[in-house]
Amino acid sequence: MTVDELIKYCEEIAERNKGIAEFCKDTKCTTYKDGWEEIAARYFQIADWLKVLKDIQSTGCCNECKSKGVCKYEPEAGQVVRYNCPFYIDDIWKDIEKQNGERRHKMTYGDIYYEFCKKFPNAEVSDFRPAMPQYFPHLVKPIPYAIIVWLKDGSKVVYIAESEE
Repeated sequence: MTVDELIKYCEEIAERNKGIAEFCKDTKCTTYKDGWEEIAARYFQIADWLKVLKDIQSTGCCNECKSKGVCKYEPEAGQVVRYNCPFYIDDIWKDIEKQNGERRHKMTYGDIYYEFCKKFPNAEVSDFRPAMPQYFPHLVKPIPYAIIVWLKDGSKVVYIAESEE
């Protein structure tokens, strides 16, 4: 069974249990309503966890990264590879450069984050990721040389690199 099938299966079970809870609410057996709602909520939560797992699996690991051999975070032999790494480099950026007809200096996500920190030294950062739809679903396509920064107050900022060497 694939992850997509598991997500669909969990959502179907959750919807079915939610329907049973609504039926119990409409009839006189309201004592069972809370149990069915709890089961539905658990299956919805499992489906959400599976969606996160799918997002993590959609990005490559260190073994597939194009910066293999030059990345300072590359694991030694016997160490665990990094999944969902913010420094992961894929062929997608090469395709974007071809489409835009531009050739820029190869900035890493760490370089972009460093530039963000220099420009906004007082920002309280919680996390940052590449500006790709898998990390921020509102994006239609990836933004080259940009990161999404999550701040500790819960807000998100899309930062596009300014410097070019």
